[in-house]
Amino acid sequence: MKRISALLCALLLVTLCSCGKTPAAPEETTSAPPETTAATDVTTDTPTKKVVLPYTSTDTLNPFQTESTHNHDLSTLLFDSLFRVDDMFNAIPSLATDIQLDDTTATVTLRDDIRFSNGDLLTARDVVYSFGYAKESPFYKARLLNIFNCTVSDETTVSFVLLSPNVDCANCLDFPIVKFGTATNDHPVGSGRYILKGKGSHMQLVRNEDTAANEEMEQQTISLLDISMRENKHYLLQIGDLSCLFCDPETETNRIISAHTAQIPLNNLVYLGFNSKDSVLQDPALRRAISAAVDRTALIDDIYGTNATVAETPFNPNWSKLPPADDTERPTQSAAVSAADLLNKAGYRFAYSTSTVRSKNDELLSLTFLVNEENEHRVTLARRIASALEDLGIDINLQVLSFESYQSQLQSGAFSMYLGEVKLTPDMDLSVFFDDDGALRYGIGELQVVKDALRDYRRGTIDVPTFIKVFDETLPFLPLCYRNAVMFYTRTLSYEGTGSESDVYANAYSWGIS
Repeated sequence: MKRISALLCALLLVTLCSCGKTPAAPEETTSAPPETTAATDVTTDTPTKKVVLPYTSTDTLNPFQTESTHNHDLSTLLFDSLFRVDDMFNAIPSLATDIQLDDTTATVTLRDDIRFSNGDLLTARDVVYSFGYAKESPFYKARLLNIFNCTVSDETTVSFVLLSPNVDCANCLDFPIVKFGTATNDHPVGSGRYILKGKGSHMQLVRNEDTAANEEMEQQTISLLDISMRENKHYLLQIGDLSCLFCDPETETNRIISAHTAQIPLNNLVYLGFNSKDSVLQDPALRRAISAAVDRTALIDDIYGTNATVAETPFNPNWSKLPPADDTERPTQSAAVSAADLLNKAGYRFAYSTSTVRSKNDELLSLTFLVNEENEHRVTLARRIASALEDLGIDINLQVLSFESYQSQLQSGAFSMYLGEVKLTPDMDLSVFFDDDGALRYGIGELQVVKDALRDYRRGTIDVPTFIKVFDETLPFLPLCYRNAVMFYTRTLSYEGTGSESDVYANAYSWGIS
């Protein structure tokens, strides 16, 4: 079966959408879930100091329908998932006790002691039901594209049928599990540590006695502050109305005068794409020469600061599967010398009379470089890369384009290089670059050896270092960095940095307020 490409990721520099069909959802119940109460039930006057988290009242808190990041982040406190993904991209069992992989089948065994907040036992039927809605939801559909369907094996076992083998498929099973028949309610029934009480701008998260009775919880109640009509959310944090605020520096302003910060890794890869179909850049030696000329550490530090981490491989630097840095070969020469040597090996020479790099036929090495004008950091990064290559003697035609023009030229192949960003799924799937229908396959060409190596890794027949070695030899694109988000929090909050992009409030129940 032809594998559907796993992408459609948010924050793509280039976005192409394709939607697969999913099984019809079961019939819904229309009654409100038991945990939802009237706003008058919420008590705001209390001597206990509470954690206050942001939410948006103009958007739903239904995890399958919400589009706002702040509301989505709250879902991990209300709903459990089969696995949770930590800040090193490990799949940590939550509702699941085990996963067994057999080619394109993933069999997951569930805990048999989990109850929803209404007291009903959570079963395999609820998992299958929730999967159908997650497949169509804004936050989960991309990571579930490689999963064709989910079926009940017995009350505590479900089987996922994959379109292609994937040793890391557990990382994609972090979608919320809700009670059968409640997925279209305003507030579906969950089994998380908290239940939702109130409505509109008066909402609280209250300890779920059924599922958290045996846990020590510092925060019995978490208050929610509606920020939908607030222009300066950072000000709310600064004056103490909010306890913390999770922000992507690329999409939200960064105006904090007095607050603690913690970096949380995003899975957003910023990269330099090559047109290996081009008669010039089809030579991997030239692509490696360009890589050697780009001082990634200096560029990323200057442009992104702590809001990004240099990528020495195509994978997220925080991934636990990566080999230790000491095991990675490092060049002993300066970047400029290495680049010049590689240019010579590729058949180019430096013409001192013109200070340019030329081929054996005395043709000027000239490259067209595209960047989308809509992102200030990437435009700055592109200009710096162009400057470094020009210092080497390569003629660079940098084109800063509108998104429409940028996408059009990528699709037509009218480029040598481009600067892009893609949000990878939690399983580090690079198929978006290499699949026949991959939306970021711009200019990559066949490069069958890399595609085969990726397939073999996902089948489990080779390890990560082996794939990286193949990738480095061919260098289909140049990884530059992975961006970070920032958790701002007040000085009175005893925040412990254990959150991840998939689970921002991982241990919020244990936070204290001084």
